[in-house]
Amino acid sequence: MIDFLHEFHSGWRYLVILATGLVFIFFAFALITRGTKAKQERIAMAAWAGIVDMQILLGLLLWAPRWSTTAIGTTASSPGTGPPCFLRLWWSTPRPSIAA
Repeated sequence: MIDFLHEFHSGWRYLVILATGLVFIFFAFALITRGTKAKQERIAMAAWAGIVDMQILLGLLLWAPRWSTTAIGTTASSPGTGPPCFLRLWWSTPRPSIAA
C-alpha cells in the first residue's frame, strides 16, 4: 500500500506542475485581456487548490508512519524513530514532565 501511495504521489506531481502552469497561463491571459469572469477564476483556483491539496494529503499519508507512538520518548539518534531531520533538535531536547 505504501508503494502504491508513493508511486501515486510521485506521478501526481506532474499533474500539479501542469495545473500550476495552466493556471499561470490562464491568469496571465486574463490580466492581458481583462476578459475573464469571476466564475471562471473561481473554478480555475478551486481546481488548482484541489490538485495541490491532494498532493499535500498524499505526502502527509506517506510521512505519517514515521510518527509512531513508540517513537515518543526515544532519542532522535535511534534509526527509524522520531521526526525528520528538521525537527530532531526539538525532538531530542529534554522537556519537563507535567506530572512532577
